[in-house]
Amino acid sequence: MEKIGYVYSSLDEMYIKEQIEAIKNFGVKKMILDEEEFKELRKGDELIVYELKSLGKSITQLASFFTYLDKKGVKMTVISKCKDYPDVTDKQFIDLVVELADLESFIISERTTKGIQIARRSGRVGGRPKISKEKVEEIRYLYHNQSYTLRKIAETCDVSLGTAYKYIHEQD
Repeated sequence: MEKIGYVYSSLDEMYIKEQIEAIKNFGVKKMILDEEEFKELRKGDELIVYELKSLGKSITQLASFFTYLDKKGVKMTVISKCKDYPDVTDKQFIDLVVELADLESFIISERTTKGIQIARRSGRVGGRPKISKEKVEEIRYLYHNQSYTLRKIAETCDVSLGTAYKYIHEQD
């Protein structure tokens, strides 16, 4: 149960010094510089960051990072918050970021689905092209009756190894 500061190692040395100074002034003795060290955080620890951008993550990455910390039982404190919202607690802010990330994922999913529907209506079909029943029968015949190897079947039938494997082991 200790306060641990995280310093984002950006290319800007002044920003690194600014983070270190602020974290030290917050009373933190131990600092980590590498995201790999997040694994060493224990239940009850408090992760101190200078500001959210010092985590260097997108909003969806932030949300999953916050969830990760929550599951580990690690509290997070942001030293420098937006000046427009001084009364917002770290917990409220984290909850807001998670909600925004969910919203962003939903919007991306909706746009993708709409795009696929529009493409289908205009005659475009995604995915891999289907192979004919005759080709499937040929693949199975060569495997079961001629004892061809998968590689030889793939070459003979002009399909990938994965496709040959799929149709050999697929039940009708």
